Amino acid sequence: MRSAPVVIVIAVVMSLAGCSYGSPVPDTSVSVGCSSSPVCEESLDVDEMLAQWETSVAALDRPAGTSMVRPDPSDLGGGDQAFDLHYGESIAYSQWFCLWEGEWLAQADPSSPEAQAAMVRLRSFFETPTFREDYGGDIGLVTMVEDAAEGDPERLQRDFELNCSEPVMGEQ
Repeated sequence: MRSAPVVIVIAVVMSLAGCSYGSPVPDTSVSVGCSSSPVCEESLDVDEMLAQWETSVAALDRPAGTSMVRPDPSDLGGGDQAFDLHYGESIAYSQWFCLWEGEWLAQADPSSPEAQAAMVRLRSFFETPTFREDYGGDIGLVTMVEDAAEGDPERLQRDFELNCSEPVMGEQ
């Protein structure tokens, strides 16, 4: 019977879904969601997540004249959410990566010192715990950056257009 393993897998996935990014804070009097899952024993509330974002942003260098936009709690469930332990850091690094993509793409000459500095920052992302843990070491992202460095910026441009809107990046 092939459907039995599928039902079991679906049940396991559903039981773990309670600790996804932005999931409701579990009622600790009821053994559900993060409170009963060893995968999600610890989580951050919205204030802790925002503090983590602020700490991460303070440690990241940015292209001159750029800033990052603080996540708005109303876009994250209005404060009634539980977040993965590294979610604030992940948001900060995602915004940071966008800023450096934009900086690299803005350079007319990919061999200019500014473009080379931006490429160094983009490549440095692959050494971070955020890349390894939250992006799963996505080789497609590495290839996208390396292709751009070698003269084919098409995928980097597309990624920037799809994932790096002004509300994410802030004023430039």
